[in-house]
Amino acid sequence: MRNIFFFMVSLAVLGLAGFGIWKLVPHGESVPDLGPFMQPLLEATVAEAVEAIPRAKTPNALFVLPVRGDVRDLVRKEIVSAVSERGIARIIDQASLGEKLGGEGILGGILKEVLGADPKIPVDIKKAEEFLKRCSLPGLLWAEARIVETDEEGRVELRVRILNATGEEVFDRKVVKTYGKGFFSWPYLRSRILGVSLAWRLLGWLVFVLLLPIVGSPIITKRLKRESNVTNAITLFFLTALSAVALWFLLGFSTGFWSACAVGVLGIGVAGVYHYLVADFLEDLRR
Repeated sequence: MRNIFFFMVSLAVLGLAGFGIWKLVPHGESVPDLGPFMQPLLEATVAEAVEAIPRAKTPNALFVLPVRGDVRDLVRKEIVSAVSERGIARIIDQASLGEKLGGEGILGGILKEVLGADPKIPVDIKKAEEFLKRCSLPGLLWAEARIVETDEEGRVELRVRILNATGEEVFDRKVVKTYGKGFFSWPYLRSRILGVSLAWRLLGWLVFVLLLPIVGSPIITKRLKRESNVTNAITLFFLTALSAVALWFLLGFSTGFWSACAVGVLGIGVAGVYHYLVADFLEDLRR
């Protein structure tokens, strides 16, 4: 049983290592990412900009353009969510617009033709207005976002502009959020964690869990010599809790459903069983 478990753990480590290497190899066109710094401050930045949108002047339906450089589409999705939740306007999704134009391919063609195929080229408001008229939209929301960093701090800049059916600009707002840079700066620390591939974070956690009881084997063996069930239970609890907290840390202290499942299944379940087997193995060696 013990050999099978260690074999499965080894396969998991090798599988994650292979996946991480595969993720590092470029696949197709390389698109610049706005970076992990956007995610922690994105919600507050977008909320402040959307709260200022005047309902009276805003068209009843809006198409939200993709934000250049946002390879993960975080900005557009957050804007769509904020506008919908506040009931400011109905969001025109790409699927419905594609059907109206005669297919997603036509919509994609217009996006590339008007906005430019190269994601590294910023979209200006003139091109956004041209897209609005080509697609006969009742309203268009155009946003640009960027990260500016100095040695002392970082800055998230978000500009949101809205055009009505005639191309008239009815809203223009720029929001700037700053954050400190350092281990005790929560946005900076969390952004650094989230900036690492999930595969590599899980791989790092597995290595940590594998090495934890091995590095701590002298202490574990010393406590096993007491031959106390309470002491053994406390030791096992401490190792498992440390593994669970380490996983939660590497998930960016997320409180989402899947993060909770990961901490429960991996951080407590798998790590707990592994630490028990290692402790049992050390107990056999002691005897």
